[in-house]
Amino acid sequence: MSQDAQPTDSKPPGSGTHSIAMLAEMEAWQNLRGEIRQRLTGTITVGVLYLLASLAVGAYLILKVSEVGRDVVVLDHWEPSELPVQWVIKIAWAYAILAAIAIAAYGLLMMWVQGNLPTTASRVMGLIPAIGSTVQMVSAGDFCQSMYQSVADSRTYPDALTVASKDVRDASLRAWLVTSGQRMASGQSLASVLVSAPMRVAPLSAMSAFTPEQLTQEESVRLWHHATSECHLQAQSRLSRAIQVVSVSCLVVSVSIAAFAMLVGTVFMMTLIQGLT
Repeated sequence: MSQDAQPTDSKPPGSGTHSIAMLAEMEAWQNLRGEIRQRLTGTITVGVLYLLASLAVGAYLILKVSEVGRDVVVLDHWEPSELPVQWVIKIAWAYAILAAIAIAAYGLLMMWVQGNLPTTASRVMGLIPAIGSTVQMVSAGDFCQSMYQSVADSRTYPDALTVASKDVRDASLRAWLVTSGQRMASGQSLASVLVSAPMRVAPLSAMSAFTPEQLTQEESVRLWHHATSECHLQAQSRLSRAIQVVSVSCLVVSVSIAAFAMLVGTVFMMTLIQGLT
């Protein structure tokens, strides 16, 4: 069993060769979700390292240039005065603050990808372009697989939602599942519950168009199997897009940060040369 498998109190979904096939498929899905989280984590880590490296190099360049002009006396309208260097040092401090923000944001992203953020923070992080949709689709895969296994085990939908609340990692999804199980126990339909899901993903939207309570168990199992499979296919597709967006964005920002530091150094040196001539 992979390290991403979540403990559950559910029993094996059936018996015989069909059960072995189902367990093998669920194991493959769990491994896939773990791989997606790992690749996303690696991409974000490399991107943040690029940003920190550019900030460190830029701040170092700016500080070294400011040392050249420190205590230098220049003529301003034939009046001697010290060359102003404070504005250059402030930019270097701004680079240090940006580095601290980048480190803090990286920590939050890692906690979010692994499902360790509280509900409100998790919902806010879900708004991040590309990364947010990928993590949400992976979380939807957690949910759909848990529902698929519970339906195959002939659990009622309120019980299935309760089990799913223990299987998923995302805090906002867990909170929604707890209340959803209570709503279904009070008589609401599964379709109305799925419509209120905290994430808008196609597989869940498609499931809300059906009335699983009126389907046979075999039909319900087939629907949840299809939804789970679709979640993982879309998660892979969104991962590819997220990797491209994160890689290109971090590269462009890193180059821009380094280029701005060179521009600041050039402007300062030109000011120094003009003051000495």
